[in-house]
Amino acid sequence: MDDIAVAADISRRTLFNYFPSKAALVWDGFEPFLAALDVELADLDRSEPVGVALSQCVARALTAMGDLQLARVRLQIIHAHPELRTAGSGGLFAVTDRLHAAILRSRQLRLSELDADVLAGAIAAMTSAALQHWAVHSSDPTPTRTLRRAARRLTSVWSRN
Repeated sequence: MDDIAVAADISRRTLFNYFPSKAALVWDGFEPFLAALDVELADLDRSEPVGVALSQCVARALTAMGDLQLARVRLQIIHAHPELRTAGSGGLFAVTDRLHAAILRSRQLRLSELDADVLAGAIAAMTSAALQHWAVHSSDPTPTRTLRRAARRLTSVWSRN
């Protein structure tokens, strides 16, 4: 937080007036992503396997946010500090809830409530892991390819069992 205050040319105290914790600073601005995700999920691509289609909605929502380099840096910080992952669990639950609702709305799937819960949780967790991988290990400018690969892997494992 000291480094951020210096870089922003403000006092540490002023920084804490705006962001009471490191987690609040890193996770700030999640609401616009959720709004963009809602728009994307309303127009779900039914021609793709559901895992791929839902993860691509997440990728487009993230892209709609604008500065993917900022998203990459945030994800790298979250990856480096496990306590920040825990602080973002509310966001993960919000994404899971949205995916769950989209799955239940899909006439193509006709899944039970339990199946929708499991699928939404799996896709949310896969998406989170893929975004972390993209931020830390990939040179791709967008997470789209990494998310597509991860979704296809999850789908192939799911269909084998």
